[in-house]
Amino acid sequence: MVSPKPRPPDALPPTALVAPHHPSIDYQLAFEHAPMGMVLSRQRVMVDCNAFVCEMFGATREQLIGQSFAILYPSVAEYER
Repeated sequence: MVSPKPRPPDALPPTALVAPHHPSIDYQLAFEHAPMGMVLSRQRVMVDCNAFVCEMFGATREQLIGQSFAILYPSVAEYER
């Protein structure tokens, strides 16, 4: 018999996998816990990002929200390319 693998401390509890009452919460959970970097933007300005993006760029959400994507590129020329 195979025993279940222990969950990492930051994993969602099994009850979090049950569809919540409001559909937008579903998307928020998926966005926040995606195993890849995700950013919501408007006119090339970051309006939200998940923890994975923060880890990738060594920044906090507060440092990224409201900023142009240009800050994530090594130069303006690379950004404009």
